[in-house]
Amino acid sequence: MKRRGLGMVFQRGSVWWIQYHWRGKRYRETSRSTVRMDAVKLLRKRMAEMGKGQFRGPDMEKTTFDNLATIIEDEYKANGRKSLHRMQTALKPLRLAFGTFLARDITFDRLNGYIASRLDGAIAPASVRYELCILRRAFRLAQRAGKAICPLFPTLSVHNTRTGFFEREDFEAVYAHLPAEIQPVVMFAYLTGWRTRSEILTLQWR
Repeated sequence: MKRRGLGMVFQRGSVWWIQYHWRGKRYRETSRSTVRMDAVKLLRKRMAEMGKGQFRGPDMEKTTFDNLATIIEDEYKANGRKSLHRMQTALKPLRLAFGTFLARDITFDRLNGYIASRLDGAIAPASVRYELCILRRAFRLAQRAGKAICPLFPTLSVHNTRTGFFEREDFEAVYAHLPAEIQPVVMFAYLTGWRTRSEILTLQWR
């Protein structure tokens, strides 16, 4: 074994490994190389991450986009979020873009490229921003679990102020002509501002 600062490099057979400690836990990681300097470089990388408080470690190196998607889906299901279906819909274009990526490779530049591609495809800025919010939420959950570090996300301005809202008198005039079985749903939507029919119809008193 060769000590280097707070860590060490050593051989198992012909392959060089590194060992270091982070927050009371010991880590051993293979460099997958028979060249000692490759292990030294990997150890220096881990030391730099720890010095910045951005330790990735071997577990974070393995986290994939699919792992991020599973983490956020599990969180939505565990908390009974009514927007689960909407979230899963937002994951579809993200999976097409990043499905083969490791989490560490989803960078600021690639996120900007994703935005440009979606906007070029005539997707509404509000929809693209929601997709980014879902991905950022997935990263933050993974970061909390020690499986990823959330990258810097681009900001996307949305200038699509909604128009065409009914005044109260206009709403009541239309409401009076609706079938009786629809009126409670429409009144609920009007009073609460909920716009998603599936969320309203699946709402339970509990």
